Amino acid sequence: MNENDAIATTSVRLLIQQCRSRSKRGLATRKSILVVQCRLSTLPLELQYMIMDYLDFQDICTMKRCILWTVADGYWKSRPQRGLFYEVDQILEEDLDWMWLCLKLELIKFPPPREGSEAFLQGVEGVSGRVK
Repeated sequence: MNENDAIATTSVRLLIQQCRSRSKRGLATRKSILVVQCRLSTLPLELQYMIMDYLDFQDICTMKRCILWTVADGYWKSRPQRGLFYEVDQILEEDLDWMWLCLKLELIKFPPPREGSEAFLQGVEGVSGRVK
């Protein structure tokens, strides 16, 4: 895959640099010593990964905040689409905060809707309905 096929290449490189600096400063995503034992964490890893694959950015953040469910770096390394973010292949061996990087990459891939965009789209649909 060549560089022209990837989206937001500059943004991805910037995120990787931020992730590296976070790792150097020790700002990895906090892992609490007093983690509440969640039944999800007792499931086999394959099932945990399948559940995580169905969750989007918002849901993952909510789960992390509510039940402190932690998933190994191996999952986060495999979650970004490699064809879309080819830069990830080049840093797989680095010790980074992979969850942080992966979730930030998902924000690039699926940016949150802007305020008023729903009303705008409804207006466009209304106009297109009248034109037909």
